[in-house]
Amino acid sequence: MNNLWAKDISSSKRVTPYKMLSEQGNYLKGMTNHMVYCEISKEIPYTADKIAFGYKLRGEGLGSYSYTLLTVEYPIELYPLTIQVDSEMKEEIEFDLEVIGVKFKRDNKINVNNEKEFENVLGYILASNRAKEIIINIMSLAQDIAAGTFEL
Repeated sequence: MNNLWAKDISSSKRVTPYKMLSEQGNYLKGMTNHMVYCEISKEIPYTADKIAFGYKLRGEGLGSYSYTLLTVEYPIELYPLTIQVDSEMKEEIEFDLEVIGVKFKRDNKINVNNEKEFENVLGYILASNRAKEIIINIMSLAQDIAAGTFEL
């Protein structure tokens, strides 16, 4: 019998939500001189057919402390996916997302239909004042620890 699989399987690749968040984490690490970094942690999936993880901000020298900026859950098809943020983040970005046609569902969750929409929503989250303030606070704590003025 001949091979019946599509011929271009091995040459096709998608940018996964995990990869996109990982790349953004690398940018943050560089922007903060390695004082703040991102950790992608496995979350318990709601069902066996979904991938779920938390996107956490951590500071150099802060031990196990982390702040979960968002959680993401998606199927093997990648989209639609669900992003969950805290209520303060929702309040800040809700209007901007509605302008681009994305609405929050219950529990501070956003459904995202494709890669471009994910990139747009992620841009609003990462560029938000909420994210900026958290990053500055983590960086300040990490600097205090590095200078020896604060100890965990």
